[in-house]
Amino acid sequence: MGAVKLYKYLDFNGGLMMLHYSNLQFTNATQLNDPFDCHPSLIDFSNVPKEACGGWTPEIIEELRRDPFRRTREEVWICSLSKIHDSILMWSYYSKHKGICIGLDMEKVRKYLSRMQGGIMIGCAEVEVQYKDIVEKPDYFRDAKDFFHYQLSVFNFLSMKRLVKHCWSSRQQSPLP
Repeated sequence: MGAVKLYKYLDFNGGLMMLHYSNLQFTNATQLNDPFDCHPSLIDFSNVPKEACGGWTPEIIEELRRDPFRRTREEVWICSLSKIHDSILMWSYYSKHKGICIGLDMEKVRKYLSRMQGGIMIGCAEVEVQYKDIVEKPDYFRDAKDFFHYQLSVFNFLSMKRLVKHCWSSRQQSPLP
């Protein structure tokens, strides 16, 4: 079995830049194509369990949990990758039918990102995108704490994976080997 490949759809200029500079582009979570992607309003913070209150009201705990998520969203950078290299819908969504699709050997990408981070991918995780209906908001207190891998189910045709990293600088490109 060959190496696992994931694909990056880009407009023509973005593809040329990626190839020329050998960079893997990460986009801030607040700037993704879908404005609701990774948005805190799609997470239910209201089901505060009594044991989480510790003498505070549920409303205060709800806001204490929601506010850091809003700030964290500004610090999270995402590289969206597809499992599919020949989807007409991906071409239209990501490159307006005039771009390129670059295949990435994920074993090499993982090794390189780990090498850049001193042997492990600190602050960078590879996650499978989970598609959710908007009426099924994930519960902050019950569900997984990493909400950057959810996307609305209307986009389930995308068949995506993401590289997610927390960063605090404005330029987010990771050089590739």
